[in-house]
Amino acid sequence: MTKNDLRKIVIVNTINDVPSNRQYFLLSQKLLEKGFEVIYITDNSKVIADYKGRIEYWKSKNFFKSFLFFVSIILKEKKFDSVILNFRATNFSFLFYFFSRKVIVISQSDFFPNNFFSKIKSSLKFLFAHEVVTISNYMKEKLVSKFYFIPKNKISVFHNSIEVKKFESSFSKPTVENFKLDFSTTKRLVFVGNLEYHKGFDLLMTSFIKYNSKKIQLKIIGDGQLKSIIPLNNENIIYLGRLSHQKVIDEMAQNHFIILPSRKEAFGQVIIEAMTVGAVPLIAKNIGASELIHNFQSGFLFDDVSEALDFIDKMSFEQYLKLNGNVTIHKNNFDSTHWVNQYYEFIANY
Repeated sequence: MTKNDLRKIVIVNTINDVPSNRQYFLLSQKLLEKGFEVIYITDNSKVIADYKGRIEYWKSKNFFKSFLFFVSIILKEKKFDSVILNFRATNFSFLFYFFSRKVIVISQSDFFPNNFFSKIKSSLKFLFAHEVVTISNYMKEKLVSKFYFIPKNKISVFHNSIEVKKFESSFSKPTVENFKLDFSTTKRLVFVGNLEYHKGFDLLMTSFIKYNSKKIQLKIIGDGQLKSIIPLNNENIIYLGRLSHQKVIDEMAQNHFIILPSRKEAFGQVIIEAMTVGAVPLIAKNIGASELIHNFQSGFLFDDVSEALDFIDKMSFEQYLKLNGNVTIHKNNFDSTHWVNQYYEFIANY
């Protein structure tokens, strides 16, 4: 099968407004515009108005029923140019491998099974992939080290994206005057995520309580097993619990900084969202999210949480405005338009 034999693309994804899922829908629209035939397979029943492509609904996630569902598509279509498999669909890469010029398996998480037999089972999806796409160089190294038979040149990295203009219109940002007034009295810092060990939430709590700066207020959004370590009598810590996505966005826009102290993090989509609403990111070194910024230019990378607290505690408002301005420009690097164009070239020029 040569490159020009057919222009039929399969994308298995879900239909919702989560940016990392939405970007694959936007890719399908780009492919349609370029004359490809796109079979968009979704794992939910949400209807898309005015979508010109073909949609197939993957209803049952039972393995046997899923197997029959994908086989029926293969028998009907015969051959494909490229097949992009996301989520649980990656387990069926072996079905498409011999009928496609390019099977792309998406790997978005670094929490792999430790059990030997579970690891072997998980690795099969990579054996039957022409390409593996992941979301950070950090994840690429994890894949190579955990599944040593995957050569590095088989793994491509595409950082997730966000529709910047659409996202910016979904919240209201405080005025510079209000931010300056706040900054002179209280520097507002927010943590968004699961209150878990791998997120480094214990590191954040320990350092923040020990640092004990009256100039820094910490807001916590999320829930998890480490909720009990939040002190109830610390006036500089405000626990908001689990919020809707829109309320999280609105809350992030009211803070000067966002902190991500994770011990391991495949990507950190929340950092792109925070930059888009104007919050300056503070990120632990050597995780996927650390690839999203330039240190001291569009954020700050730290080894220990206390370094991040010291960094913002000593910052003047003029220094903050400069850093915030850089973030405002830097966020455009993660606009979905760039992601879609790069991914299209990845498929079309294979």
